Amino acid sequence: MQYRFYVPHDPQGLAALYSKSGMDICDVLEQAQTLPGVFHVGGYGDVIHEMTEMTSLCWGQYEHDNQPVHHGK
Repeated sequence: MQYRFYVPHDPQGLAALYSKSGMDICDVLEQAQTLPGVFHVGGYGDVIHEMTEMTSLCWGQYEHDNQPVHHGK
């Protein structure tokens, strides 16, 4: 879900796309961070720590603690 907001090169363009669809990017971002944390075991066959961290840290559907650096110098 967090990649819906990952456009570091054009955040204004992303906001304009959301607006064109009748949505406010701030509202959508807030919703992503306040929805109940839900995960599906899927192909892993068992619960892994990234799944439980998302729910225990109260970040809704936004899970960024296990991602690589996206842009560096």
